[in-house]
Amino acid sequence: PEEALSVFLRNLPLSEDPDLAKICHSGFCDLVESGKVDLNGLGSEVVRAAGEILAIVRDEDQDLATPETCSRVSQILVAIQNSPTSTIMASTFESLPDSSKSAIQDALNGTAAASP
Repeated sequence: PEEALSVFLRNLPLSEDPDLAKICHSGFCDLVESGKVDLNGLGSEVVRAAGEILAIVRDEDQDLATPETCSRVSQILVAIQNSPTSTIMASTFESLPDSSKSAIQDALNGTAAASP
């Protein structure tokens, strides 16, 4: 199951089909929020995917996630950042593209943009 999750995470964000993207980005949140994604093993992929989802919605003005999903993605990032035992954010952040870094910073500051 972890390998399948890893493949799924590596392929996010989806951008070819907006309707499918919304479903998959919401499903991403479901998996992380339910604890089905082991953050110790896949945490860096979660941070990368979350940052890129928020960045593509904000920077490219693509309707690929609902406002609710964008809020959930932001909450996931805040939870990872606030985890007392987690170094995932710090170890992943510097390797991300600037657009993802900016989107993550906005999410952590509570200013993440919602989907159009």
